[in-house]
Amino acid sequence: MIKNKDVTVSVKYFALASLFWILSVIWLAIIIYLACEVSVDSTARSLQTVDVLSSTLSISVPEEIVRKGAHVAEFGVLSFLFYFSLLFTNRISNDYSFKSTDANLIRSENEYCIVFTIWLSTMVAFVSEYLQLYIEGRSGSVIDVLIDSVGIFVVLLVIRIAFSIKIMISNH
Repeated sequence: MIKNKDVTVSVKYFALASLFWILSVIWLAIIIYLACEVSVDSTARSLQTVDVLSSTLSISVPEEIVRKGAHVAEFGVLSFLFYFSLLFTNRISNDYSFKSTDANLIRSENEYCIVFTIWLSTMVAFVSEYLQLYIEGRSGSVIDVLIDSVGIFVVLLVIRIAFSIKIMISNH
């Protein structure tokens, strides 16, 4: 802890927040890069994944399942990174954390992080689909945004359950 006469700052949470924000930006760049691939390259990547799955696991997976699974995985990872970026940022200073605000609708730090993670991740999903409207052979799809949301909500549900278990254990 670094103490100033006005603010107390946690170096540990500052370092963790910085790390997770850097990882979030890198992952965001990967998502945007993949969204901006022309259809030929995107299809080739999907078919390569199908081949790897077929040879490794000896199962036949349709390309469409691989594509949609990639959407779920990409946005699951993004929401995980955003959640912990927000959580650690909020914990840098108790003087300026969620606890010191008048946000009466959001009851806990966990809910605060979940709500803003949903918002941030969903905005990225919309932007990536919007970008695809301008890429050769690609098209933006609201259905893909909904599929992205599956990844977002699954990861946040797991985080919420883990948070609830942690509270139950600490209360006993």
